[in-house]
Amino acid sequence: MARERATTSGPEHFRVLVVMDDHPLTQVVAFALNHGAYDVRIERTLADARRAVAELRPHLAVVDVDADGGRGMELVDERSGEQRLPVIALTRRGELTKDLAVLDRGADDILTVPLRPSELVVRVHALIRRVYGERTHIVPVVQVGDLRIDILNRRVQVGAAEIHLTSLEQALLYLLAANSGSVVTREVILDALWGTDFVTETNLVERHIRALRVKLRDDFRKNRYIQTVRGEGYRFIAQSG
Repeated sequence: MARERATTSGPEHFRVLVVMDDHPLTQVVAFALNHGAYDVRIERTLADARRAVAELRPHLAVVDVDADGGRGMELVDERSGEQRLPVIALTRRGELTKDLAVLDRGADDILTVPLRPSELVVRVHALIRRVYGERTHIVPVVQVGDLRIDILNRRVQVGAAEIHLTSLEQALLYLLAANSGSVVTREVILDALWGTDFVTETNLVERHIRALRVKLRDDFRKNRYIQTVRGEGYRFIAQSG
């Protein structure tokens, strides 16, 4: 994927450690961070994350507190000492007790899953500015194949045509594009966009896929962007030029 180059008045790029073991969601977080001057490293386990803190000396960490069997919370606890690591914790919607515990243990901010990519971008931007006194520049547009995705205005440019997306459509496009080439199941889409405890009609995912295809002018008979994998889910196909 391509993006416009961003600069800051401090480091050329801020180093961000992402600690998650939910692969599709991890890809969304990493993809969203293309909207800033961030060098991203992803780790799945607490042990690997600890090594990354020592080696990378990140400016900020995005930590799923449920990662590594719930041990992700320990990284929040370990932020004392000379090197203070600002943390944005990811929790699941409706877990107020856990949210309060994470804040009490020193997390700088909390985002709940399902998350909106634009909110993640803004929160990371704000925390870096608050902690380091540096202004990072948000890069509005990233390019995937021949799609230019504008996160600030929820707009996608397909060739010379521009289309506008709802926040939910943007989140769906992000989930698929971030996992480009891989099948994303209906269950993963439901969890990522509506949450694990959401009870819905059976065709909710299909309806939103259909609406997104219409806006992308993606012919269901000859897919250019979103391919249906029968019995499995959906795959994003990155078209070039």
